[in-house]
Amino acid sequence: QLMSRRRNIATVCLLHDLYPDAFFVAGSLKPGDAASKLFARVTQYAIRESSLTIYLGEHLRDYAEQTYGPAKRQAVIPVGADGEFLRIEPKPIEAGKRIRLLYSGTMGRMHETETILNFLERDFPENIEVVFNSSGARYEDFKRQALGRLGSSRSRVFLNGPLPDNLWREVMIGAHVAVVTMLPGAARVVMPSKSLSAMVAGQAILAICPRQSDLAELILRHGCGWQIEPGDVDAL
Repeated sequence: QLMSRRRNIATVCLLHDLYPDAFFVAGSLKPGDAASKLFARVTQYAIRESSLTIYLGEHLRDYAEQTYGPAKRQAVIPVGADGEFLRIEPKPIEAGKRIRLLYSGTMGRMHETETILNFLERDFPENIEVVFNSSGARYEDFKRQALGRLGSSRSRVFLNGPLPDNLWREVMIGAHVAVVTMLPGAARVVMPSKSLSAMVAGQAILAICPRQSDLAELILRHGCGWQIEPGDVDAL
């Protein structure tokens, strides 16, 4: 930003997740400590001085500007959809084929997992399978817990690792529903961009997230999936 100002070059701040607030939700930092103050100053400077700040959602924008001040110019647009999925339409599910729910990408400290674990230990319908292609700070612990809690549906739960690039497109297109989760406290500071890639790949979105969030607004506004409150296993 400083170099851009000296050279009179416009700078765009693309704000996916809000820091240090996201670290507070994850439990990695505490408000008021030295690292948090440093992150806050950087975020405040970026929003204030950038020529344009792009947010992924209105809830994220409103909270960021209430906390760190207004941007010079701002816009809210969906960012993160992978171009290789363009022109992929949702396909009818073939007779006798299971509905495939896919959790893909990172399972980090801001992703809610307990609701899924409680769902997996239940006897969910025979025509559903749940596939995980994941990594991240919480995935190994999640995998360990899931293996210990799986019930009669064990044969229809696949706890896989991350995908290499050459398989990513095939697996994404082959899934019918994308599972996206969010801790309640993360609703104002993150917007899971993988939900956008999933939509472009032709998947419906099954979101375990607070109703008051950009993710829920996206789903309900466009009728492209379902929103489940964290902890509501019956609804799931």
